[in-house]
Amino acid sequence: MPARFSARPLGDPSSRAGSQTELRRTHLRRIVQLLLEHGSLTQAEIARRTGLAPSTVSALVTDLHHREVVTREDTPGGRRGRQVRLAPATGHVLGIDFGHRHVTVAVADLSRRILARERHELPAGHDHDAGLGLVARTVDELLAGLGLARRELLSAGMVLPAPITPNGEIAARNVLPGWVDIAVPEEATRRLGLAVIVENDANAGALGEHVWGAGVG
Repeated sequence: MPARFSARPLGDPSSRAGSQTELRRTHLRRIVQLLLEHGSLTQAEIARRTGLAPSTVSALVTDLHHREVVTREDTPGGRRGRQVRLAPATGHVLGIDFGHRHVTVAVADLSRRILARERHELPAGHDHDAGLGLVARTVDELLAGLGLARRELLSAGMVLPAPITPNGEIAARNVLPGWVDIAVPEEATRRLGLAVIVENDANAGALGEHVWGAGVG
């Protein structure tokens, strides 16, 4: 069988144009990923982390700004010192912190800025039904205060002061007795109407220190 060749000749300008377009998309995705990881960066920091020329970064950030994917904040450092962060239109996330006697609910944008937060006291031995019901009502109140629709929430992270099994159940029956035998991620997802990731509070705290605190690097 004869070898099959592309009908497009070598060196065809349209082939080169396609490669450049895909390369540009790759660079744009990389910048968005960096902003997801770091919250906000200057254009100079983006250039250092990507290895791209400052002029290339400036052009890419301008493209993302025109598409309303990022915002730019002028600083005394000029264009390279502009603080770049993901725009509010890209979405929001929810944080839920359950303790033994409290729950805190917060709404943040993708640049990690907390836009609204509310804490409620809970009785000792509270159960999942009352706790999640209170969270659902609090989310509605916070969103109304911010003028946001629920569809603008992308996902939620929830922490509990108890060990969590791989399938999302409480591993220690005497720690939160009102939450045992419940697949917590599925139940929270059902009650809140969006994907919920559930983690032990100590593990989440360690991750926070690694990303933002004393454990960075």
